[in-house]
Amino acid sequence: MKYNAYDDIVFAKDNHTQVAFDYTILGSLKVREQGGKKVKFTYDTEEQLTAVINEKGETYQFERDTKGNIIKEIGFDEMEKTYERSLAGLIQRIQRPGNRWTAYQHDGLGNVIRSDYYDDTWETFGYDKNGSLIETANEHVTVKLERDPSGQVIKEWQNDHWIASSYDALGNRSQITSSLGAKIDVARNVMGNVAQITASRSEQEQWTAAMQYNELGQEIERILPGDVISKWQYDVTGRPTHHRISNQQRHTRRRVYNWDVNHQLRSTVNELTGVKVTYGYDEFKHWHVHTDRSDWVKWRNGFVWICKGYKYTI
Repeated sequence: MKYNAYDDIVFAKDNHTQVAFDYTILGSLKVREQGGKKVKFTYDTEEQLTAVINEKGETYQFERDTKGNIIKEIGFDEMEKTYERSLAGLIQRIQRPGNRWTAYQHDGLGNVIRSDYYDDTWETFGYDKNGSLIETANEHVTVKLERDPSGQVIKEWQNDHWIASSYDALGNRSQITSSLGAKIDVARNVMGNVAQITASRSEQEQWTAAMQYNELGQEIERILPGDVISKWQYDVTGRPTHHRISNQQRHTRRRVYNWDVNHQLRSTVNELTGVKVTYGYDEFKHWHVHTDRSDWVKWRNGFVWICKGYKYTI
């Protein structure tokens, strides 16, 4: 890394990428450059952000009032959003494209007590003397919250039904019950990690899950009903290296994870099928995959991509 006279980072480099930074005289970030692509930031005379210019030259703009509050945004797509504010700077109305809007009302402490929307829907909010939310409602339902003196929610009402919570001396949730007969008990170890969950409903048989952790608090084993056991192994830096799920001595999942520098996942291996998936990264940390199986189909982020022994960018 390299620094300027004000101890701001101006250059950073590792085995995969390098990034350069430039600043205004007052120390605000002005330019970020990586892989030959620049993102620029502009400011007004008060050093308040007024625009972000991305690597494509598109601009996201901010307009401010005399107090510095944002009253208008123009996005990269040139869609405008305006904000009407009270004398105290609280947002009273947001106007969006297509004559869509949201109007807000506040109490004396600045908490939102009502929201009205362009489609005639609405929401209301109530608070206790400490400013904690205790009630909210819309045209369909009302939710009420009961709190203990420390502010923790001990009972939640939704119309005629409720969920109650109990806490231990450290403030960790230890039991959950409901008006429909549910009862969930939570036991924790000395580190506060959940060690066992026991759930039941009325006279039905109990459901129990047990967990174990390593010294870093990472889960290494989970035992579920039906003799289902999930086990994790980690390397010395805490990254998962093996995951196995078994049911009555039969493995239903066996995965191996291999890592590169910067905690980047390098490959995964399905030990049940022998399929290995490798991951590559460009300078911007975008990743692509490669598999040695010719008919492997994967769904990710709404797109279907089919690996035929080649790399496909996600």
